[in-house]
Amino acid sequence: MGPNNYKPVYKSEITSSIGGRYTWNLVSILTSELANEELEREIRFEFFKSQKSGKHINLGYFVCNIAMLKEGTVDFQLTGRGKNQSVKFDKIVFHKRHTFLEYIFGGCEI
Repeated sequence: MGPNNYKPVYKSEITSSIGGRYTWNLVSILTSELANEELEREIRFEFFKSQKSGKHINLGYFVCNIAMLKEGTVDFQLTGRGKNQSVKFDKIVFHKRHTFLEYIFGGCEI
């Protein structure tokens, strides 16, 4: 979307923290969904504390791009609520997903 306009692509389920650390299930998202295949396009990760009332508390956010993630940047500081919180990715893997035409032009017989 345009500058400072974001669309949600993934919402995690509620998990409890263990020793102040939260973990999420493994997620598989296409880079076209995240940044429309643009390596320098801004991606914003937002974190909320869920409330039963439905008024969720914004814990903060960080901004990065696919190029940073491919370079191996895994530690990010949350911007927002004044608390010094950080997010660290344990594992980020990028796989090439071939299109149908790439298979055909690569010599695949039908």
